Amino acid sequence: RSTSCSPSPERRDAPNHMRKFSENGIAMLLLSSVFFTTMSLLARHAMATLPASEVTFFRMLVGALVCGAMFAARVEALDLRRPGMLLVRGTLGGLAVFFYFKSISLLSAGEATLLNNTFVVFIAILSPFVLREKVSLKLTALVATALCGIALVIGADVGASAESQAIWLAGSLFTSLAVLTIRILRRDHG
Repeated sequence: RSTSCSPSPERRDAPNHMRKFSENGIAMLLLSSVFFTTMSLLARHAMATLPASEVTFFRMLVGALVCGAMFAARVEALDLRRPGMLLVRGTLGGLAVFFYFKSISLLSAGEATLLNNTFVVFIAILSPFVLREKVSLKLTALVATALCGIALVIGADVGASAESQAIWLAGSLFTSLAVLTIRILRRDHG
């Protein structure tokens, strides 16, 4: 292992925006968590009077306006090399947000968020098929343990309807597919 403070060859060769992100990654993740928490709480509040589909529409509209402002200010470059894949990503993301918001309307915001964040387990299950990643015994054991945990959480909520469970599961699956699509797009998009 090198003890040098200089960036690895991969990081030196990475585009400047990639180096910036990795250097500020923890701060970006914390800020992202604050924004996602705020979004969830605002969505829960809005769904007291509006349907999940309408809340999803306005959430996506605000997201599009923020991205448009970033493109206009040249903070990020608009890159449309693979429009079909970008459309798939947007559709999966929109469905993920809709089902997440719908689950928030049926469950508590905390429980819906906990269950929706099981998407990482589904990423681990799907990544060998979608990304051709190798499966290890360790990952298989971790996925099996996580699935048992999910079953315990679901089993503990005896009042949850089959509809609410199907909705959070759909949200989690669409989120995992959206993230896998992002991973595919990251190969050649910023």
